[in-house]
Formats: sequence, structure tokens, C-alpha cells
Amino acid sequence: MNKQRDVLVFGAGVIGAYLAHVLIQGGNNVTILARKDRADSLNKNGLVIKHHLQGITTKDRVEAVTDVEERSFDAIFVVMSYHRLKTALPQIYTFNTKLICSIWSY
Repeated sequence: MNKQRDVLVFGAGVIGAYLAHVLIQGGNNVTILARKDRADSLNKNGLVIKHHLQGITTKDRVEAVTDVEERSFDAIFVVMSYHRLKTALPQIYTFNTKLICSIWSY
């Protein structure tokens, strides 16, 4: 039996959303850090993903936030485009975790 981990996904675009979905399906407690409008949508509608190749749509319940002050996580995934990373670094430095994995694209 796997231990449930508290995981933060910083970034709610296509890659971040799919990563959150996979982590949730794996039994982890996932929080998504996103901009206010995206966080509001995720909290209201859930994390909805259309899997075109499989012909299915999944909907996961997820906690979406705009700030993680005073919280700690077992792991944090920073998932964003390279040009946004520089502005996110000050916030990343404040994260309370032992593991940060950065996944970015150009």
C-alpha cells in the first residue's frame, strides 16, 4: 500500500493539469497553484480532461489555490513555460518542501 503524498503542482496548463490528474489517480493528495480565474474554475468544475485517443473525459476533484503560504508538501512540481519561470522564482524560493521538480518548455 502506497502512502498518500501531499503534492503541489504549480501551473495549471495542459501539462500541469495532466500531471495533476495522473498524481490524483495514483492516490496522492494534489493541490494546484494557479492564477485566480483558473483556480476558481478548477474549484467550481473540477479538473476536467478530454482524453481524445481513449475517447473519454475524466473529472477529478482537486484543491486549487492562488497562494500556498504556511503550507508544506512532500513534493512540488513547477510546470510552466520558460518565460514565466523568472517571475515565479521568488515564490518558488518560499516553498516548504524537500523536493522540487521543474518541468518547463519554451
